[in-house]
Order: sequence, then C-alpha cells, then structure tokens
Amino acid sequence: MKRKEMKKIWVVLTVVLLGLAVLSGCISEKSTTTTPTATETKKEPIKIGFSHPFTGPASELGATVKRGIDLAIEEINESGGVLGRPLKLYLADDKCDPTEAPKAIQKLISVDKVDFILGPQCSSAVLAILSIVNEEKIPMLVYAATSPKITEQIGVGGYEWIFRINPMDAAMGPPFADFAVKQLGVKSISILALNNDWGRGNVEVWQELSKELGFEIKSVDYFQYGDTEFTPILTKIKNLNADAIFLIADYQEGYNVMKQYHELGMHQIILGRGAVAMKHFIEIAGEDLADGIYGINFYSIKIDTPEHKEFVEKFKERSGYLPEIGGAWGYTAVYVLKEAIEKAGTTDREAVRKALETISLDNFLGHIEFDDHHQSWSDVWITQLKDGDEVLIAKMPTLPYREIFYKSLEKK
Repeated sequence: MKRKEMKKIWVVLTVVLLGLAVLSGCISEKSTTTTPTATETKKEPIKIGFSHPFTGPASELGATVKRGIDLAIEEINESGGVLGRPLKLYLADDKCDPTEAPKAIQKLISVDKVDFILGPQCSSAVLAILSIVNEEKIPMLVYAATSPKITEQIGVGGYEWIFRINPMDAAMGPPFADFAVKQLGVKSISILALNNDWGRGNVEVWQELSKELGFEIKSVDYFQYGDTEFTPILTKIKNLNADAIFLIADYQEGYNVMKQYHELGMHQIILGRGAVAMKHFIEIAGEDLADGIYGINFYSIKIDTPEHKEFVEKFKERSGYLPEIGGAWGYTAVYVLKEAIEKAGTTDREAVRKALETISLDNFLGHIEFDDHHQSWSDVWITQLKDGDEVLIAKMPTLPYREIFYKSLEKK
C-alpha cells in the first residue's frame, strides 16, 4: 500500500515539474519577443532627411540627385549599414522655393523625426532654412547650392550645424572669367541670370571680377523660373554687341533662351552656369541649340579616373541614366555623412557635428575637408558642349581663391 502511494506521489510531482517547465518556457519566449535585444535595437534605421525640388520648374534637379543618394544608401546598407544600422531616406519637396523650404524642413524634423539632413539643391531654399536647422541642432550637408552667402553664414559665420561639401560661385567665377578673358579673348559681356540667390550671387561675383580682370559688363538682366519669352532681352543684348553672354540658367529656361538666341541669328560666345552647361542639356535642347556652350561646374562626366569610371558604371546599372552633377554630389554627401557617423562612433548629433569638422575624405570628385566656415574647396572643371558631347577643357583648383574670398568678407 505504501508503494502505491509513493508511486502516486512521484507521478504527481512529475506532472507538476513538467508543467512548471512548460510554463517557464512560455514565459521566457514571451519575454524575448516583447523586449528588443541589443542587436535588434542597433538595427533601427538611421533617418536621413532629403529636401529637394521634386515638383515645380526645377523638378528635374531633384530626380537626378535622388538617383545618386539612392545608390549610396543601397551600397552602404548592403555592406552592413552604418554602426550596424541601415540608412533610411525621408523626402520633402521644397520646390526650389524659399517660401516652401521651411515647410519641407519642418516636415522632416517634426513628422519624420530625422537624424540628419541633406539639401536643399537651391541656394534660396538653403538660405531660408539655415536658422531652423541650426536651432534644432541637426547636422545638415549642403552639396549642390553655390551662393557665397551660405559660406558667409555657416560655421564661424554663426550657423555651426551646417556644412557645405561642394564649391561655391566665388570659387568658380575667377577661373572661368580668367579663361574667358585670356583663352577666348572676351573683353565685354552681357549677363542673363535667373532671379534668385544663385543667379544674383553669380552676378555679384562677376561684377567684382570685371574690375580685377578689366572686362566690361554691358548689361545685366534677370528672369524668373517658368519664363518663356526672351526675344526682347536678347534683342537688346544683340544690339549691345558684347563679346559673350554669361547665362545662369537651368534646363527649361536655358532651352528657351538658346532657341530664341539662334532664331535671332546671334553669335556671341555663351558662358554657362548651371544645367545649361551640362551634358544632359544636349538631350533637353538638342545638339544644334546646345553646341558651343562653355561652362564651369564641380562635376564633369569626362573625369578620367578609375574611381569615377566605376561610379559611372554603377550609376548606369542601377538607374539607367548617366550621372550628372547632382547625382555625383548627392552620392558623395551620403558617404561624407557615413564617415562622420563612424568617426563619432555614435549617431549623437553633437558628436557627429564635431566629427564633420575633422573630416578628411577623398573620392572621384577630389578632396573634402571643411574650414572654419564649414566650406570645402574641391576642384572644378571647365567644359564645352560640342558635337553632341561634353568636352573637358581643364581641371581647376578652387583652394587659391579661399583667402581672397574671406578677405572680401572682412571688407563688408
């Protein structure tokens, strides 16, 4: 009888112990699924905000830059991300408009809650958001806007959270004007410029250069995004008979200017800034209208290095397009940000800002390193659109113009 009772007791104990084991396993499994592990926490994406003109007259610029950014993010994520975390892109449409840019940036900051910001493309849009980004203490990289006013105001200029990796117009104007005077024999110009901070900034630079290099500016005229009728202005310029026209324009307005320029039988040399002097302009305007335009920019499809050729092939394979200036610098901006985050060892904004101040990076576009104004001084290229292609004339350093620019700020 005792043996039977003992047997019952052992059976009961066995059942109880098995039940506790099962219950313990269930509790353990539930705990694992509800509480993220350290590895899972690290995989939360690093949020990058991208403000750009995706609609409006400058929308083509937004499309080209995004292709470069997408390629860089794809490469980085496929290689394990940054600090073990993937990068994720958030978009905002600033329409290349200084009244829309603050709304776009606030969307990235307040709604998307991004960690870092790229952009915008247009100088007026950048200038409209400097104070917002600085107040929110979010590191932002400018990689396409070229107004000298940006450099004047960032870094020790006051807005310490903004960095510009691309050259500005005060660094491109001097070598281009020097080339026009000494190589093309230009003694007088008429200026036709987009009426925004980018266009007006170029005019200011060339007005100073005319005093230094001794060429005459016979006229200065402005136009707005979306303008289509240029015959009256071009007729005036034709009658003034300057040696060259300095045209600061993007694709659509550049097309209309060049179409009416040819219709009027004009023959002045065209010195271009912006999309009007890029290879893609040949596809927009046609070979005949684009033929002969000289330009200066901080990218050329003809850069002849193994690193650049590799980039071009990857860009074409992923997007189906050749890279342009925006795509190349958007791609580069992502890698500059990656370098800074890894150097900081964290996504803490203050740590990344300090890391950006000490960045020294080289790629197919040249050397990127920031001065006290958070401005980098990489090379630029003088080109010509000829026979349906872009011809590379010369690579020019911008560093020699740094001291000249900062001395000019002291005079203000």
